[in-house]
Amino acid sequence: MVVLECPMSWRPLVVRVFELRASGKSYPAIASEVGFKYSTVRHICEYRVYLGGTRLRDEWFPGIHGALATLELFNEAIVPMSPA
Repeated sequence: MVVLECPMSWRPLVVRVFELRASGKSYPAIASEVGFKYSTVRHICEYRVYLGGTRLRDEWFPGIHGALATLELFNEAIVPMSPA
């Protein structure tokens, strides 16, 4: 069994990434604010593991880890933003 862990020091930043994206911030703006790379911010926003699940092949199952984002926050974070 593989257990993926988010370092404890990153947890508040991961939650902040979801909150900022849900509020309409762009990936580059979030990356600048939290100190992650653009690609890391985008990966966080699109990775369902942060909902507390795990994937086996193409199916998602409940994981043994806690969620860092609610489904509502996750869904708000993955909505494409229109250019200003």
